[in-house]
Amino acid sequence: MNRPYIFCHMLTSLDGKIMGNYMDTPEGEAAGEVFYDIAFGKNPYYKHQG
Repeated sequence: MNRPYIFCHMLTSLDGKIMGNYMDTPEGEAAGEVFYDIAFGKNPYYKHQG
């Protein structure tokens, strides 16, 4: 039986925080855009089924 895989992708700061203004920096925004393109872009790496 094929079982589903569950991935939890999180953007964290270098000190491990998951919330903060680091996501508003140019580097944080660029990282978010790269992840979006990989996961949901025209040719996504992950083949979402749900």
